[in-house]
Amino acid sequence: MPAKKRMKLEMSPEPSQTIYSSQASIAPSSQSSQTFLTQDFDQLGFGDGLDGAFDEAVTGRDSLCKSEDYELVKCDEDEGVDNVAEGDMTCGDPAQLASYSPFLARNRDFYGLAVSLMRLQGIDLRRFPPTTKGVVREFFQRYHPFANQDLLWSLSFEEESGSGPRTKYRATLTIHVLNDRKFQGKMSSTSMHLAEESEVIAFREDPEVREIAKVLPPPRKKIKEWVHLNSQERERLVAAGFDTSIILTEFVQSVYMHFRELGCRTALWDGNA
Repeated sequence: MPAKKRMKLEMSPEPSQTIYSSQASIAPSSQSSQTFLTQDFDQLGFGDGLDGAFDEAVTGRDSLCKSEDYELVKCDEDEGVDNVAEGDMTCGDPAQLASYSPFLARNRDFYGLAVSLMRLQGIDLRRFPPTTKGVVREFFQRYHPFANQDLLWSLSFEEESGSGPRTKYRATLTIHVLNDRKFQGKMSSTSMHLAEESEVIAFREDPEVREIAKVLPPPRKKIKEWVHLNSQERERLVAAGFDTSIILTEFVQSVYMHFRELGCRTALWDGNA
């Protein structure tokens, strides 16, 4: 097995079966939307007044802004929205937080932004190579982005020695977060690679998998491109001792959580986490 496949090989008790599991390196991330910053957003925000904003009590949303056009504003690379470790929330002491409440309490239309980004929902699994590294990994990066993929699925091969000179292979993909559902490919007399391809196609074309794939939420890195602080906000936050990357992370999370009520699915929202 070539090293570049980044798969680990474990021999099962049965000599005719080899078990593989993914080695995709997805670092654990904080998935809670209830950190103190998010909890305080109703009292905290950015600046006095926002043209066209409705009161949250009227809209029932984070606040709906008539005049918001959602101009694309890239975050700086050092914002680190996707790379903030859990517990690394050094955003100033409570006294600073209280003194900057009027500044931090600016209403932001997280729900409206989520609606505008619904065009990015879903994933076409046929765009990716029919391999576990292609289809399966891409699916779970959206369906269960916070877990090590070793915990989500495993791949096994059966070997069958026939009367001919070649060994036959059959691959079986077990999806642990879908109640250990098994997807089995056709027996291949050519190679393990073709056996894996057959099994991945069985997974890709499954009705349940296709239904989930259509309603996966947009990736967080895409949401990150649409949230920002203006220069005045950034300067005042830094001067107050706040970590702007943490606040931007909370903005991304606030937008992301609205995709659930808009009909998107993840393993967590499906109760499969």
